[in-house]
Amino acid sequence: MYYILIDKEPVPCDDEDLWQSWLKKSNPQVALTERYGFKIETEFMGRSIVFCEEDIDNTPLFFRTIVYDKNWKVLDMNFWSTWEEAEVEHQAMVKKYIKNKPQKK
Repeated sequence: MYYILIDKEPVPCDDEDLWQSWLKKSNPQVALTERYGFKIETEFMGRSIVFCEEDIDNTPLFFRTIVYDKNWKVLDMNFWSTWEEAEVEHQAMVKKYIKNKPQKK
């Protein structure tokens, strides 16, 4: 199943051509922070994922936050259900990887 965003809410889209067109024209990025050699990117994926059938609530996950180092190595990755969760958790990753980084003297 494909999804598009309408007012920051994932909405099912059965038409793959419409979905691809929406992805090309829209900005699915929730947030992007680049500093001190880290890149933290949070975006809407356009699809829902569920990791396993044994998940407690089987909540679909539509948003992803990825943390890269300066060599594009993935340091951390998490998934979220809502735009609001994605915004909050993006800031948590910024705090973890960037704001708590000791400054060089």
